[in-house]
This record gives sequence, C-alpha cells and structure tokens, in this order.
Amino acid sequence: MVITFIGCCAMFFLIYASLLFDADRITVNILVAFLMVWGGLGVFMQFSEKCPHCNYRIGLSSSLFLPKRCKKCGVFYQKNDV
Repeated sequence: MVITFIGCCAMFFLIYASLLFDADRITVNILVAFLMVWGGLGVFMQFSEKCPHCNYRIGLSSSLFLPKRCKKCGVFYQKNDV
C-alpha cells in the first residue's frame, strides 16, 4: 500500500510537470487514465483485506500499514518478539 501511495503521488507530480511544459493532450490523457486505474486499484486493495478470524474489513481501521490487531475481535496480526 505504501508503494501504491508513493506511486500515485509521483504520478500527480508527473502530470503536473507535463502540464507545465505543454505536453500533448494524448500523453496527459494517458497519464491521467493510468493514475485513475492505479488509484482505483489501491483503494480496492485497501478496502478488500479482511481479518482472517472474524472477516472484519481491515481497511476501515488502518491507514497504509497493517494494524497491530483487529478492532473488532482483538486478534493480533503481528508477532511480538519481546
């Protein structure tokens, strides 16, 4: 998810730079379409992940990283090596 977010930010800057330097419309339209598909895929991935124990959607309770435990059932996702 972090890579997807960074890629979307980079695409925004690339589109902005291409508009500043007067790129042709076809190039800008292709970049915008690519950004929309990439962003849609990122949103789909974020909200499709579920807790393996209770099937609660993890994407509703986390930002870009996996949370330490499920908000609904309390199952820990990451191993504690203490």
